[in-house]
Amino acid sequence: MALVVILTGAGISAESGIPTFRDQNGLWENHDVGEVATPKGWMENPKLVWRFYQERRRGMQGVEPNAAHRALVDLEKKLLNNGHGFYLITQNIDGLDIKAGIQYIVEMHGALRRFRCEKCDYEVENDYLEDDLLPCPECGWVHLRPDVVWFDEMPHNPEIFLSAVNQCTHFVSIGTSGEVYPAAHFIHDALRDGKEVYYQNTDPIHAHLLGMEIHEFQGKASEKVPELCSNILKSLGISEKEELITDNDAS
Repeated sequence: MALVVILTGAGISAESGIPTFRDQNGLWENHDVGEVATPKGWMENPKLVWRFYQERRRGMQGVEPNAAHRALVDLEKKLLNNGHGFYLITQNIDGLDIKAGIQYIVEMHGALRRFRCEKCDYEVENDYLEDDLLPCPECGWVHLRPDVVWFDEMPHNPEIFLSAVNQCTHFVSIGTSGEVYPAAHFIHDALRDGKEVYYQNTDPIHAHLLGMEIHEFQGKASEKVPELCSNILKSLGISEKEELITDNDAS
């Protein structure tokens, strides 16, 4: 049985209209990262940080998954239907993977759609878009915080994504710079352990990976991810035209 583990970064969502971190017109422009994306920034000026993330939440209104997200949903369903495993690890906080229909996923950097309380660990998903701080309805704490992982914080659910990377037979890197840790280690760990490795990005593969046994798909995610998924299915002997089993079919 194969276990295909996917790591996604900002590049997969760029074609849905979400700026990437490193774009010159990216989300962080006019804001020092230390002011809006660190625990220290939150402690010193929670209103500024709150407004920053509320603006990002408002910007997500009407944003839809693209062809790359849909290709991964199709890949997951076909792998599961044929007795194989699938897990998606995303560095993104936009929630487009889940909106597209991915089932097995860990959002290692949190989710823009969620708030949580630092005092009682209460979590909530809602569409509250106002700039006023939102108090915790569970314990009454003065404000909830965006449930995103800031610089100097540990990613969510490391035991899940580390186990997935260690156990996978196929590792796939999609739309990520490979410079943010701990995710930057994953492709190296997969190569060291002899996994089948796939790489997609708009830029050429990083120089330190040249010469490695990697299936490279350079280009737009919406064009190259479906091709990459097709390649994986073909390598496992799974037909792309296979009818997917739905819940209605099984009942």
